[in-house]
Amino acid sequence: MVRVETSTDRRAGVTFVTAQITNTRSTPQTVRMRANVDGPMWEPRSGSGRSPEWGEETWETTILPGQTRGMGFATPVEPTDSMTKLVSVTREEDAGTATRTEEVLAELDEWSPPSDIMTEEQ
Repeated sequence: MVRVETSTDRRAGVTFVTAQITNTRSTPQTVRMRANVDGPMWEPRSGSGRSPEWGEETWETTILPGQTRGMGFATPVEPTDSMTKLVSVTREEDAGTATRTEEVLAELDEWSPPSDIMTEEQ
C-alpha cells in the first residue's frame, strides 16, 4: 500500500501544497501524483530548471520499501480537501535482479564430484 498525506498552507494569496507519500509495501513502487486544482499550478524549480520528478502536470518517482518522499507545488487556488490525486502505483520491475542472481551464482565455488567416485567399482 502507498499512503498519501497532504497538507496546505495559504499565505499572501498563494496556497502551498505538500504531500508525503509512503511506500508500505515490500517492493519498490513507482508512484504518479497529479495536482488536483482547477487553475494554475507552479511546481518547484531547482536552479534554472524543472524538478526532475515533474512532467507536464504529473509528479512521478520510485519509492523504496518503507521510505517516504515528499512532493509539493503552489497555486493561487483556495485550498480544498483534495489538492492532490494519486494517479497510479505500479511495482518497479527490478532490472538488476537477473544481474544480481548471476553475480551470486558466479561467487559460488565450483563443485564437481570427486574423481574417485567415478572409478570405484561396485
